[in-house]
Amino acid sequence: MSDEELDRQYQKTLRAAREKGQVLGEYHGQERRRNPRIKVVPGNMPVEIDPWVFAIDVSISGVAFYSDEAVEPGKTVDIDLVDMTPVKANVIGCILEKGDSPYSPSRYRLHCEFEDEELGKELLVRIKELEAESYSTGAG
Repeated sequence: MSDEELDRQYQKTLRAAREKGQVLGEYHGQERRRNPRIKVVPGNMPVEIDPWVFAIDVSISGVAFYSDEAVEPGKTVDIDLVDMTPVKANVIGCILEKGDSPYSPSRYRLHCEFEDEELGKELLVRIKELEAESYSTGAG
C-alpha cells in the first residue's frame, strides 16, 4: 500500500472510530497525546494478536494491552498480527493490575511505543479492518 493510500485509510479509520465513540481521551477534536488513541474491541477480532491477551487501545505511535507476563520497560516486543510483518514496539511501562474477583485474574498492563510510526499506522488500520470484517460477518 502506498503512503498516500495508507494515509487515506487511516483518516477513514479515524473518522469511523470517532463516529462510534472509540477515540479515547479526545475532547472537542483535540487529543491530549500526539496521536489519537483508538479503542480495540478484542471480541470483534477474528484472529489473535500476539502477545496480546486483551488489547486496550492503539495509535500511530503506540499500543496498550494486557498480558499474562510482565515485560521490563526498555525491552522490545514484536506485535504480530497474523497477516502482517511483526511491528517492533518498545515497552515504556508495565503495571500489575489486580483482578477484582477469582474469575478475573491479575494481568500486566503494558504501554508500548512503536519504533516505526508508519508501521504503527498500518497496524492500526489493519486491526480496525479486521474488527469491521468480523462485525459485518457476525463473528464478533
